[in-house]
Amino acid sequence: MVTPDRFTVRKSDLAVVQHVIADKQFITVSAPGGTCEMHVPRFLRNATSLNDGQVIEMAKFALTLEVTMEYPVDVECAYAEGELYLLQCRPITTLH
Repeated sequence: MVTPDRFTVRKSDLAVVQHVIADKQFITVSAPGGTCEMHVPRFLRNATSLNDGQVIEMAKFALTLEVTMEYPVDVECAYAEGELYLLQCRPITTLH
């Protein structure tokens, strides 16, 4: 439903080389029985969703998954209360 922030990390040294911060209009939040969509307050719409430390932690995790799975992976992760959670891991089917 929204365009997410995008971070590019150089694989050779795990340097964050690009941040593309989206204008986030909506956020999905936990609600009784599932989730719901809410408007993001204007002052947070262009705020980064992750700090560089979190981006690097996710990149390291993705590299670990590539080694474990034995193929390049597309991963979806989330942070909750400071902990990194894997939401989804699948093979990359197209490389740009």
